Amino acid sequence: MAPVAILDRDLLRVRHARLLIEQNQNDQAVEALRNHNFKSWEATVIIHWEKTDAVREVFALANLKKGLENLKEDKFREAEQAFRAALEYPANFNVGKSDTPNDERTLYWLAKTLKAQGREGEAREAWQRAADLGREKGGISRVFAGLSLRELGQTQEAERILTGVARAPANEQVGAADLYAAGVFDLLENRKAEASAKFRRLLEIDPFFWPARLELEEVDSST
Repeated sequence: MAPVAILDRDLLRVRHARLLIEQNQNDQAVEALRNHNFKSWEATVIIHWEKTDAVREVFALANLKKGLENLKEDKFREAEQAFRAALEYPANFNVGKSDTPNDERTLYWLAKTLKAQGREGEAREAWQRAADLGREKGGISRVFAGLSLRELGQTQEAERILTGVARAPANEQVGAADLYAAGVFDLLENRKAEASAKFRRLLEIDPFFWPARLELEEVDSST
């Protein structure tokens, strides 16, 4: 555990939470962020892959990972609770809710969990929200918008979006966010070798792209 005086600094507390996520200590990561009052001017900081609402993004990721762990074990109520927590903006973060939050991935998995509980209507609402949020974005948002459209039976638009995601790495000038998105899409389609190659390519270009390193470690540990 890092010294309290160190964790009183906003940026270092967020980085500590990131480290806890890397160690699969997601509950501890959530608590580290909940038990601190962030300054509004420090809450929006650069944590490499994203510039806005960094504390909220790390909080959402920790809850997302908790939800996915519970979903794998068919603990649907616990998974739903974690996914819903990932959509929150706790008051102590001092960060206002974005008009275009990056919640597509969480909404997609929340919908999966709702459907598993027989709540088809709520599931479709969540998939529709994910699609509406992400269909005009790039990167990971676009992946889960496309997958949500697929679940909704809107296959033509879904495949148009997902084909674009899959083809993006063929461009030598592909950006990090789109290369990461293509790797995540490969993972979800059970193409682990291809996903691993994309994450490794991304980290050769940018060794500090933390989400790609996190995904790569999970891929390697599962093979």
